[in-house]
Amino acid sequence: MTRLALLDTLCTVWPPLAQHGYWFKAEPYPEEFFKKYHRAFIETVITGKSATRMPGRPESPWDYMPAPIRSWASADDVEHYARAFADPASHAHAISYYRDALPFHTVHEDSSAAHGERFEYLGPRKIAEMWLHPGGYDKHPLFSSFMDFGPEDRHKRFTPPVLWMYAHATSVVTGASRSSDVVPRGNAFLDQFSRYFPDLRARSVNAGHFFPEEDPGSTNRALIDFLKARI
Repeated sequence: MTRLALLDTLCTVWPPLAQHGYWFKAEPYPEEFFKKYHRAFIETVITGKSATRMPGRPESPWDYMPAPIRSWASADDVEHYARAFADPASHAHAISYYRDALPFHTVHEDSSAAHGERFEYLGPRKIAEMWLHPGGYDKHPLFSSFMDFGPEDRHKRFTPPVLWMYAHATSVVTGASRSSDVVPRGNAFLDQFSRYFPDLRARSVNAGHFFPEEDPGSTNRALIDFLKARI
């Protein structure tokens, strides 16, 4: 592999303001939510609105979803995804992905440990306790911790050129600069990209999480420029 492009994704560090990473571990809230609101969830995630209003915390973190800057999904698109997500098996797999495949750890500097860091695993029950904190998860003592779900990989590096493209919503949640060509830094989430990828470029996209669909022109131009070594 000679070049790598990352589209609105992350490496191993989770940003505290991404509420859903905590909510998914708080059984049975996700199960009950998707049972009742599976269609409203799809409508809101894709279009930013639904005739059915979704609940807020602690029942869900999904009552804040903004509408896309540019409309990209037709009624047939929404119906296709809503029909697929009506299947309870889809709920189970969506929940398991976040509950089981994101084993959150806190990271501590430790000169005696391998690579100078020690990791403390926080199981789903501990993370659920954060979500269910009486004052809200953002008032929990661990809220400011940038959880790492792949600490065994923190020492690895990928040295070829890498482009990280991120959406406007990501900049809001993570504190990333919205300047189009600045490599964001300043917290554990942002700094992970420069750590893992020493030869890093970044581009912000004035669109939502699904920016390849919402703004394919800007997305494709940046990818072509990167693949042709113009970025």
